[in-house]
Amino acid sequence: MSSVSITEERKQNYLLTAPYIANKLCLVTLNDNGITSPDDLSGKKVVTQTETTADLYMRELQENGGLELADYGIYDQIIFCFEELRNGRADAVMVDSVVAAYYIGIDADRFSVVWESEEAEPMGICLKLGNDELLAKIEAAIDEIYADGTYAELAAKHFGEGNTVAVR
Repeated sequence: MSSVSITEERKQNYLLTAPYIANKLCLVTLNDNGITSPDDLSGKKVVTQTETTADLYMRELQENGGLELADYGIYDQIIFCFEELRNGRADAVMVDSVVAAYYIGIDADRFSVVWESEEAEPMGICLKLGNDELLAKIEAAIDEIYADGTYAELAAKHFGEGNTVAVR
């Protein structure tokens, strides 16, 4: 359920709920390292989690945007990306805003979000094809906690403000 961006490819291969949160891509660095946007990444080492929209974005910047990195590291788990950053073996992490919020929350004295994408990407809950009954139950539960304000309260507490606006 964690951080599944709704893409056309995923819609063809999985059942996805309607969006429950609006996510953006973020560039996270150690505080005050001089990087302020993807434009500053030339010659730097950037890390991200494999097969995520952040990975797709970084590959697009390199393949079609002319970005030449010193190194591009991809990891199976995002925690390893933040360890690379924390230990000075990477200059930046490209990651979902909801994930960045978590790591900033536990290490705000070291990490900063220095850039955020303009366009939000919707996130949903992903299920195997054929689980239509479970999908309907999950949709009903999400609708209920949206309607009574519980979801907005939880999202603001854990991810910051504004990430549920106009999502459902």
